[in-house]
Amino acid sequence: MKIPTLQFLGAKDRRVPYRQGLFFDAITKEVGTPITTYVYENSAHGLADSVETSMDIIIKSVLFL
Repeated sequence: MKIPTLQFLGAKDRRVPYRQGLFFDAITKEVGTPITTYVYENSAHGLADSVETSMDIIIKSVLFL
């Protein structure tokens, strides 16, 4: 990967453990690709558990682009 990456993870995700995302973050940084990762402690896979989380993701996505 060579393009900047934005990643959102839910700490309560039961489909894909968020630690896999943290591992992806680490190896992506290791090869020099810029990556930003956010972990939402009270969110599951869909990250739609609250209005606050949803709005935070929208704002961070827009700022990233």
